[in-house]
Amino acid sequence: MYNDYIQLLAKQGFLVYGFDYYGGSRNSKSGGQDMLQMSVKTELTDLTNVVDKLISENFVDDSHLNIIGVSQGGVVASLYATDNPEKVHKLALIFPAYVLFDDVKETYQSLGSPAFEQLPDSLIHHNASLGKLYLTDALDINIKDVQSKITVPTLIVHGTNDTTAPYQYSVDASQRIPNAKLVTVEGGRHRIDDNFSKIAIPATQNFLAE
Repeated sequence: MYNDYIQLLAKQGFLVYGFDYYGGSRNSKSGGQDMLQMSVKTELTDLTNVVDKLISENFVDDSHLNIIGVSQGGVVASLYATDNPEKVHKLALIFPAYVLFDDVKETYQSLGSPAFEQLPDSLIHHNASLGKLYLTDALDINIKDVQSKITVPTLIVHGTNDTTAPYQYSVDASQRIPNAKLVTVEGGRHRIDDNFSKIAIPATQNFLAE
């Protein structure tokens, strides 16, 4: 389904580059299945490297660089936009997983809130085997502060039936981000399916074309 978005935006005249994060999932093509060295901060480094490479190309209009982030990628895109407002023209977030910061706090507390150096190298977090870096990097971020510092035009598309990254987190984020627009997908879940896309695709196309 991601390819559908890429192809439609390309047909609209956008130069589109899609990638997955190193170790970002069990199905990652960029870094195999090892998620033990992955965190939102390592993914921020990945995104930074991708953007730097793209804007170095003479066929890329670096004054109109738009970033689309999905789920945890939406969190990473938010971090990038906060740190690099001069490089981002517009920001589009598809069911951003802002909930992850509360999730890691819950996991950390369930482990007894130990000193970071006492955390196990590998741990189970939401049925995934992750490294302690995932927890420590997320615990170091105040996402509400990050959201309030996003200055670029921002679109958030989120479904009301998302049980992985609850819709309310995007409602709250849309109120903190100064120039944000929230598009609601009634009944939408944490997946890009036909029901979600019939709202998300035109919303994204119109937002980027404005």
